[in-house]
Amino acid sequence: MNRGTNKIFIILIVLITTLLITLQYIIFQIQPLDTLNPLEAIGIQHLILTSKFLIIILAIINIIFLYVHYIFRKKTAHKHIQQVSKELSDVKEELKSQFNNLEISNKRLQLSEERYELALMASNDGIMDCNVQTQEFFYSSQFLSMIGYSQSEFDTTRSCFDLIHDDDRQLIITEINRYLEKKQDSISAQYRMLHKDGHYIWMECNGIATWDKDGKPSRILFVQKDISKETQWREKIYHIAYYDMLTKLPNRHLFRKRLKASIKDTIAHGKKGALFFVDLDNFKNVNDTLGHKVGDNLLIKISETLQSNLGDNVIISRFGGDEFLIMYTDIHNEDYIEAQAKIILNIFNNPWHLVEDMNTYITASIGICVYPDNGNNEYEILKKADSAMYSAKKLGKNQYKIYHDHISKEILKKNTIQNALRDALKHNQFELYYQPQYNVKKECFCGLEALIRWNHPKLGWISPGEFIPIAEETSLIRQIGTWVLKTACTQAKKWLDEGYIFETVSVNISPLSLQQSDFIDIVQRTLNETGLPPHHLDIEITETALMHTLELNIKTLQKLVDLGLNVSLDDFGTGYSSLNYLKRLPIKTVKIDRTFLEDMCSNSMEESIIEGIILLSHKMNLTVVAEGVETKEQFDLLAKNHCDVIQGYYFARPSSSEEASKFLNKN
Repeated sequence: MNRGTNKIFIILIVLITTLLITLQYIIFQIQPLDTLNPLEAIGIQHLILTSKFLIIILAIINIIFLYVHYIFRKKTAHKHIQQVSKELSDVKEELKSQFNNLEISNKRLQLSEERYELALMASNDGIMDCNVQTQEFFYSSQFLSMIGYSQSEFDTTRSCFDLIHDDDRQLIITEINRYLEKKQDSISAQYRMLHKDGHYIWMECNGIATWDKDGKPSRILFVQKDISKETQWREKIYHIAYYDMLTKLPNRHLFRKRLKASIKDTIAHGKKGALFFVDLDNFKNVNDTLGHKVGDNLLIKISETLQSNLGDNVIISRFGGDEFLIMYTDIHNEDYIEAQAKIILNIFNNPWHLVEDMNTYITASIGICVYPDNGNNEYEILKKADSAMYSAKKLGKNQYKIYHDHISKEILKKNTIQNALRDALKHNQFELYYQPQYNVKKECFCGLEALIRWNHPKLGWISPGEFIPIAEETSLIRQIGTWVLKTACTQAKKWLDEGYIFETVSVNISPLSLQQSDFIDIVQRTLNETGLPPHHLDIEITETALMHTLELNIKTLQKLVDLGLNVSLDDFGTGYSSLNYLKRLPIKTVKIDRTFLEDMCSNSMEESIIEGIILLSHKMNLTVVAEGVETKEQFDLLAKNHCDVIQGYYFARPSSSEEASKFLNKN
């Protein structure tokens, strides 16, 4: 029975009870029988008997209804108890299941925390976790160890940002703000952080955030890495690449960068600049009569005197040998230029005291080129200043000459070479020379570098350093590069067929050639046509050229590697020398530039730096080639420092294929 039926029973019981009470009341209200006539008495008596009978019947029915109601309530209660018991049992099972799941999740969480702790302990990286809402911080023990602190010295409310160098702090703040504004995908920065003992260490930081349901940052996790050693090596390599080791002045590579920037600035702001090309007159006589050490001391004194007399508003560079470059970035008129030239010449009017009881006199010739009047790129300005300097020498030395069109025979020669280049391709005037490469460990020649030479019918031998830049300006370098590649591959295959043993023939590739859309097809077609196995071909690309379009060049180099070729980074140390990009390049070989070797035998610091470059390269599984080795002393030092391959005049000058083959072994 349901709740509705239960209500009906109750209503019936109430009605029957009410009826019984009513009948009893009627009986009590009837007059005594002795006051009535017999017929009335009999009727009344019959009514009373009938009422009493009904009362008894109704009472029995009421009792039955009460009993049935009792039984119904009892059964209903029993069912209710059973239902409640079942629900409680189900709840118990659900709670038990949830407890088991919670216990499993807790064990998994504990395992994850243990793994996280182990990962932190095994990693050299430091962790900083910042709660953005509460401004509380968590620091891993590795991070605190990096900066010399313990956990007790860094509570959860202390920020480490106050330890960042003042010059670097805004950088990381800007990075964080840009990331939180969702202008970039992550936080990435390098900065100096103060160690507890007072010195600064270089840190590399990468960070990401977690966000709440409203899109606001809740936590930021920072991964910190100590890059001090890498930064120190990078700074040393940068200093070698961009500064002259003798005079500490910027070298030609850094000066060209600054000249390029100055030219761009003068064009943008309507200003004028001037380049002074200073060449010492008869400096060779100093070296020949007094020795190279005295000559070096003279160069040092000249550089110091120029810096002290010309002030901070000029940029001075040692271009090489006895040549200095001086750049004025904001000149007003030609009178100012001439006044500055006279100041420089007057510096050389005084004697130089280099040897006891002996004064040395030396003069200088100066060529001056005003820009952007006479050119809008650094190579053109340098060339014209150089032409003006040679004009000053021809006029008697110890004077200056400002560039004008009529004095530039070098420019005329440049145009002559430019026109002759096309004929050289048509009439096969180019030829390849080969310089052998010596494997130090195997004690044998392991390869050769192909070097282009040009013997013009009228102009004679023209240096690659002279015609290659012109070829690059006119884009003829692509055709020349294709010719060099095919000629070198053809000769290499011929050597293999004749039984000569070598690992690779190296070919220098211009950045313009590397950026050709069909360059990979040209290489593949050349290998197919010549039949040279790909692993015998080594492609060399200079460090500076590689950086012009780095991402594109990396993809192209990777395609060359996929073909089976070897890729080498040429002139390492003369360009960017960044370990960050070096590890991204698909290269197998690093060639140390010859400028590193000039003073390595007399300068222990330079030897240490070369040793460091070799060590770092080997850690990156790179083969190291040293080029420009001219003496046994250089060879011995490089061998001692585990340089893999040596190349230079110490073994052989570049020569024809027939002469070069004599250095190779046969089967």
